Amino acid sequence: GRAPIRAAIQRLAAEGFLLIVPQQGIIVASPSLEEVRDLFELRVALESYVVRRLALEPQEVDFVHLELLLEKQEKAAQEQNIRLYRQLDVDFHLFLVHSLGNSELYSSMERLSDRLHRIIASVISRRPARMLDSTIEHGMIVQAIATGDPDAAEMAMITHLDWAWNFLTGGHLPRHRR
Repeated sequence: GRAPIRAAIQRLAAEGFLLIVPQQGIIVASPSLEEVRDLFELRVALESYVVRRLALEPQEVDFVHLELLLEKQEKAAQEQNIRLYRQLDVDFHLFLVHSLGNSELYSSMERLSDRLHRIIASVISRRPARMLDSTIEHGMIVQAIATGDPDAAEMAMITHLDWAWNFLTGGHLPRHRR
C-alpha cells in the first residue's frame, strides 16, 4: 500500500531532505546558508570532540584501517574518482566517530553526513584538487591522534572542516575565526 511510502516521505521531510508543499507536491530541500552554517558548526563541535577524545586513548583506534582508508582516498584522488572519494571521505569521518564507541554520536554524525552530502559533493566537484589536500589533512588528523596530541588533533579537524566552509562562503566558521 501507500502507507510505507507516505511514512518514508514524512520522515524525509522531518529530517529536512524534502519539502511538502500543499497544492504543489514534494520538493528536494536545499538548505539555506544559515542551515548549512548550523550543520557545519555542529559537525566541527562533534568531530573536534571525537578526535580530542581519541587522541587521549589512541590505543583504542584501529590505525591499520585508517591507513587503508587514507591509501584508498589518495588513489581515488589521483584517479579523479569524485564519487569514490566522496564515499571514502564519509567512511573516514564516520570511522573516527565509530572508534569512540558512542552510538548516539555516531547516529548524529550519520545524519549530519546525510544532510551535508550534496554540499560537500559540490565542493569536491568544483575543486577536484581538494581531494589530495583533504587526504593530507586526514593524515595530519590521524598522526595527531596516533601521537596522543589532543590539541593538534582538534586543531587539524577544525582546520580541515573550516576549509570547506571558507570555500563555500569566503569566510571562516563563526566560532573558529583565527
